[in-house]
Amino acid sequence: MGELALQDDSEGLLAWAKISLPLKNTLLEADAWVLEAAYQKRFEEAALPDINLAD
Repeated sequence: MGELALQDDSEGLLAWAKISLPLKNTLLEADAWVLEAAYQKRFEEAALPDINLAD
């Protein structure tokens, strides 16, 4: 999960997913769901435009 949090763009997330998500199948079901939800949230955050509200 720490490596997932370090990914800050969609390319990094894709590279992480190619390596890490196949390992998800070795986890307990509950842990796999947590990892999948964290990836989905991070992916959605990376897809949002960077809006600077300080302007």
